[in-house]
Amino acid sequence: MPDQNAMPDQTAPGTARPAATRAGLAGPLSAVLFTAAGVAGFVLETTARSAGFDDGDNPAQSVALFAVNPTPYSLSGLTLAIAALALLMLVLAVHESVLAAVRPLYARFVTAIGLISAVLLFLGGVIRLQAPGTVTHIAGLDREWGLAAYLAVQMSGTQGALSAAIFAFALWAVGLCVTASRPHTLPLPVLLVGLLPALVLAIPLTALAGRVIGQDTSDVLYPIYLIGIFVGIPLFTLAVGWVPWRRRRAT
Repeated sequence: MPDQNAMPDQTAPGTARPAATRAGLAGPLSAVLFTAAGVAGFVLETTARSAGFDDGDNPAQSVALFAVNPTPYSLSGLTLAIAALALLMLVLAVHESVLAAVRPLYARFVTAIGLISAVLLFLGGVIRLQAPGTVTHIAGLDREWGLAAYLAVQMSGTQGALSAAIFAFALWAVGLCVTASRPHTLPLPVLLVGLLPALVLAIPLTALAGRVIGQDTSDVLYPIYLIGIFVGIPLFTLAVGWVPWRRRRAT
């Protein structure tokens, strides 16, 4: 008679694979795609802003740019939307592998923060994708309406959804490092790299505290804030995406 207490063969056809195996390939692939798409979105817009169109906060320049060269801005939105989908997959892969040993409530809470970041990034990307055509159409009806429409895009998309997505990503990174440090599911180098995205949280809060006490330090802290975004987030993404692959190899 077959042993009823024997474990099922995980390699047999039709059986479920372990979580570490399922997430092993999704982790690094989604991390690389997220980083590449995010960099592409930044490069597409900045290279399109030549002399006379280089101030993204100037509605007159941006509306004029949309009239002559709207494609890079829309493509930057498309790449950010792709990055959001990659981040969504990465957050779920990390949940299945890295957070498997964490208490379920904490694991779900940290994962939810990461999913919020992905949703906000997707929203910001879609706003950018649609903005040039819509703003140009409104500006054709009335120039002042067009300027107001671009300001709405800038505040709701770049300063709203995208800034919130970055802030939520930093919260996810910090929460992930804190919750995964006790069961030692994240290697020490990854925990140290997680300090860089933490700058995205620490610098604005420090600047806010400085303004409250009458000491404006934003000019000094802003370059450090940019380091947290353009260096810390890509490095942490690639580092944490490598962890499910490492756990898969171990499995």
